[in-house]
Amino acid sequence: MAQLSHEDYRVVSVDQLDEAKLDQFLRRVFGDVRGEFMHSYGSWWYHGNQNRLAVVRNDEIAAYCGLIPTKCLINAVEYPAKWWVDLVVAPEFRGRGLQTLLDREVREAGDLKLGFPNEVAAEIHRKHGWGIRDDCRFLMLPLVPPKMRAIRNATGTRGRFLRFAAQLVKPVTAIVRKRLGSYEPLTAREMESLDPELLASVYGKYRSKLGVITTSRDTDSILWRYHTSPYRSELVFYVAGPPQSPDHYVVLRCVRDKGVISARILDVFGDFGDTDGLRDILRLAVRDAVRRGACQIAALASEPRVYSTLRSIGFPITGKVRFCWHSKSQEIMESLATCKYHWTMADSDHDAPA
Repeated sequence: MAQLSHEDYRVVSVDQLDEAKLDQFLRRVFGDVRGEFMHSYGSWWYHGNQNRLAVVRNDEIAAYCGLIPTKCLINAVEYPAKWWVDLVVAPEFRGRGLQTLLDREVREAGDLKLGFPNEVAAEIHRKHGWGIRDDCRFLMLPLVPPKMRAIRNATGTRGRFLRFAAQLVKPVTAIVRKRLGSYEPLTAREMESLDPELLASVYGKYRSKLGVITTSRDTDSILWRYHTSPYRSELVFYVAGPPQSPDHYVVLRCVRDKGVISARILDVFGDFGDTDGLRDILRLAVRDAVRRGACQIAALASEPRVYSTLRSIGFPITGKVRFCWHSKSQEIMESLATCKYHWTMADSDHDAPA
């Protein structure tokens, strides 16, 4: 098939598209679960349909992406930024440069852009002037391996091997669950209800002391990300330290899928220099995930003290996560290339809808 020029395509916001056609496209390329989430909550997820882009040719949708607005703290200054997420090109339109077309549209839109690309996308971003780092880590703590989705859904010889291995390690993971589930916290405790101002006060207390680049955790961002979340009932909030002025907070999400529970440490913030307090609150969140029957716990860590604390608690599985960024400011580009940063699963779209 001959490659068409970019002049044959237009980049538009999705509010210019037929809603039924968009819904059909998203379900086809993302699957029914994520497609239904985008249909019902897309405007919430992206802070409005103006942040959802599609590439169209005539009346046909060829590609899609979204942008999640945030504020990025760099050298004690908050800059407007957007996470570039959910980029997909329909199979029949691949190989025609549509990712490059969207890349150009996103870069020229202004503001700082952030993302977590796969290996192929990272190379494309690099050619277009994005910065790339690979020192962020995904962590996993298996608790009931036979119930883990990755093992249950694995096929062929690999699937049979994984399920056999999962049965072999069941006695070991039973001992791990017993140990983790018996933890008694020092000052860490579960919040009776979400208090956005209290969590934001932890961010305000340590935002300039930690020396890390991170996303804003002010009251508005916490209200959006957690209080108005369509899966608010799955979230658990913890604080540690003095009752009226805590030093740490953690957000845990326990997702039930077809009767199986998996847990995610969505966010952690506070005094990372206080490793005892950090370990205390993370161990409490892990304990509660165990007691709720989670088959696994996932986390994301790029700040060395957070990563080492999670590893010391018992997260044995780690994997590399690529991070990319683009700004018209050379100072911002250099800061993100060299400074420590702190990302969590609540950033970008690592916390999948289900």
